[in-house]
Amino acid sequence: YYLIVNIRFSEFSYSLLLWSYYQQGILKEKINEFKEVKKLDLSEYEFRIKEQEEIQKLLPHCEINFSNIYYVKLLWSYYQQGILKEKIAEFKKSKKWICQPILLK
Repeated sequence: YYLIVNIRFSEFSYSLLLWSYYQQGILKEKINEFKEVKKLDLSEYEFRIKEQEEIQKLLPHCEINFSNIYYVKLLWSYYQQGILKEKIAEFKKSKKWICQPILLK
């Protein structure tokens, strides 16, 4: 099968794909697949301390594992689009609290 070449975390459909990998517990394997076929440049997703602090301020009650760069980039993309609060509300309504996967792992 073919892997997605252009990764844009602002695309919700792609975010859902990553989310489904995470829920299935296969995200690390999928990331390794991307790395092996050289379609994912990890340097592009280096995470800055300022961004971590901003997200932590917005979600003070969550233990966010900032080593999970892909999940945090998803949150950050919501923040940049100005939709983080709405996304949190969506997850709460659907009883899938946005921090839950981080706390479970």
